Amino acid sequence: MNNTKKIASIIALVFVGLIAATAILLAIIPISFNKQIVASDAVGVTVKVFDIGENYFTRDTNEFKEISKLYDKSHNENILLSLFQGMFGKDAKVEEKHVSSTTYDSATSIRFEYGSANKHTLSIKGKTYTSTSNSNGIEYTSLVVTVSNSKNMDEYTIYLLNDNNCNCSITAYAEQTKLYNYLTSLDLHSA
Repeated sequence: MNNTKKIASIIALVFVGLIAATAILLAIIPISFNKQIVASDAVGVTVKVFDIGENYFTRDTNEFKEISKLYDKSHNENILLSLFQGMFGKDAKVEEKHVSSTTYDSATSIRFEYGSANKHTLSIKGKTYTSTSNSNGIEYTSLVVTVSNSKNMDEYTIYLLNDNNCNCSITAYAEQTKLYNYLTSLDLHSA
């Protein structure tokens, strides 16, 4: 009987240890919610902070590099926290319809510009979106990404623009506080 209690205690300790190790791993392992944009592929970015101003930065500037880095980092979250926020397993939502420019012009945003030499492709739910001529999907020349001061993984919208016309929007998820704070600290010109 005494050996049975010892074995049960050992099994219980091993089980508790496995649960603790799993929780620690889930808290450490990051997951990226950015399946949409590789910011560094752009030739430049226009930063627009609503009611403050805007400015354009080319890819060789420190501002562009910092915006790209913060944009990429805004999509990273550890698995455990994403589970608690209900974000784990969520995917981008695509809506293919015309969107008025007032929708994205009235928000704090970053606009990634793609030159004709820089091909950028988005593949979402089996559909292809590309920055160069493509007969299989929607074509775009720039992407407008809305930015908010969100402390949690929240929804934001990406607008695909072709000659300033938007026929597609993508809803994705990010924690954008650091990106938002950086954008508002930049030297911007009145719009």
